[in-house]
Amino acid sequence: MCDVGEMDTIGIDVEQMRPWSEHEGVDKEIEGDTLRDPEDLLGRWTRIEALAKAMGTGLPDDVRSLPVPTEPLPPNTWRRLKGWLWIEAPRPADCVAALVIRSDGADAIGTCDVLEYQIDQAGVRQWTIEVAT
Repeated sequence: MCDVGEMDTIGIDVEQMRPWSEHEGVDKEIEGDTLRDPEDLLGRWTRIEALAKAMGTGLPDDVRSLPVPTEPLPPNTWRRLKGWLWIEAPRPADCVAALVIRSDGADAIGTCDVLEYQIDQAGVRQWTIEVAT
């Protein structure tokens, strides 16, 4: 669940970690070379998919043309880059996730406060994150 303003443009992608053999070809599509860290590779891919969802355009032929951060952020931080606010939010240990929101302003980096973390009776994880930009 993510609560943002009515006019905010948001993109989210969550992927469960998978064996390296399931990533064949994606590494070359992202970097044009081979990445050997599955979490780094899947992290980059989730950022690409989250931005494509936020833009509402789907994936372009050359995914490297999308302005996504190449490096993951430290936990509980945000980064504004080229009009997009990337948030490194809490996530399940066996998953990689990307959250991006359209955001005007200068490129910058900051921290997020995790205000609430709970698991309901159905096992759903919920976070409330405050981002001061």
